[in-house]
Amino acid sequence: LVMKYGTLERLPVWRFLRYHYLKLFVMMSAGFAVFVFFDAIVRRPFAYHAENVLAQLAMVINLLPDPSSVIWPGPYWFFGLMLQFYIIYRLLLHRRHWSVAVGLVAVCWAAQAGLYYHYGIQKHQLPKKMFGIFPQHCVRKERYPIFRGFDDTFQMPHSRHTEVRREEIMKCHDVTIIAESSESGVSMVMARRGREFFITGHMEYNPETLHNEYMRDKDKRDDVEMPKNYYRDNNPKKGPMVTWRAHGNLLFQNWINYYVYQKTPFDIRKIK
Repeated sequence: LVMKYGTLERLPVWRFLRYHYLKLFVMMSAGFAVFVFFDAIVRRPFAYHAENVLAQLAMVINLLPDPSSVIWPGPYWFFGLMLQFYIIYRLLLHRRHWSVAVGLVAVCWAAQAGLYYHYGIQKHQLPKKMFGIFPQHCVRKERYPIFRGFDDTFQMPHSRHTEVRREEIMKCHDVTIIAESSESGVSMVMARRGREFFITGHMEYNPETLHNEYMRDKDKRDDVEMPKNYYRDNNPKKGPMVTWRAHGNLLFQNWINYYVYQKTPFDIRKIK
């Protein structure tokens, strides 16, 4: 998308989204026709509910609970996810179209992609997966309202195979490291006076997310390590010890209040 559209001055939103929707729709329809035929000849036909079929046609099926099993035999959630990527690119990334998007929080791989796209900061492969809960240190937290009400340190879940390196970020004067860890590395980067936040971890995770990911991968491979600092007494049978939820809620509340609500002009023509 960047290579194809990044240099274009004019890229009408509706025409761009319509083109990619129809392109995905043709591919999805062909596959769906084949699967319906296959389903008709098996012993137990799948029950297709009208609301799920409509969600598939609108390409929002990936937003439903358990999307892989909504329309058998899937994975139709892929088409919805791709369309939403096109929407994000056109409204948030293409030539900084901030008349539509007034603030951005990019998480995990999206944070790494955003740092590379906007600022040329590369990601690097880790020797092994960064997996677990790690303490983060706020860098001069009194300067940044995003940390209003935070302690000096806070916990952040991580689940990733790559990283962005501190020394490379420090060379770019357009971004600022505002939280990091001696174990998990850079965790939060800010740009454009708080219009952009890049978070390499997952403050949005619910208590069971790391557990579900661990069990999923553990059943497929033998080299999967248990998430660090996550289970009570490091015992999966005792369940997770939730240590990040309060700071996670506060983080997103502060972002909405101090960086979106209070800083966004009422007249969108004044957004810079």
